[in-house]
Amino acid sequence: MELLYMQDFIETIDKLPKAGIQDLFSRSYIGPVIIGAGLMVFQQFAGINGILFYASETFVSAGFDSGNLGTILMACIQLPLTTLGALLMDRSGRKPLLLVSSEIKLGQHEHF
Repeated sequence: MELLYMQDFIETIDKLPKAGIQDLFSRSYIGPVIIGAGLMVFQQFAGINGILFYASETFVSAGFDSGNLGTILMACIQLPLTTLGALLMDRSGRKPLLLVSSEIKLGQHEHF
């Protein structure tokens, strides 16, 4: 019985029209595409990339003899915290975390 249901399901899916890249720019999907692309661009300006890019110079100006040592120490701290963050994200869900982090970030920008 279950096998017949699965075969019927697969046949139904195979009959559905196939989606292509041009479908992303159709009227019904353009809003979510713009929001997703905007979030990616925002992350480039406000994310960890800017910190990592200047990490070596930052550690040298903070008094380290070599920026490499500080960058290595930062990576050793970042790896377990990123792993922990990924596990927590999967457990709590992405949408609540996105909403909370957006509120925090907006609150930080209001104070400066």
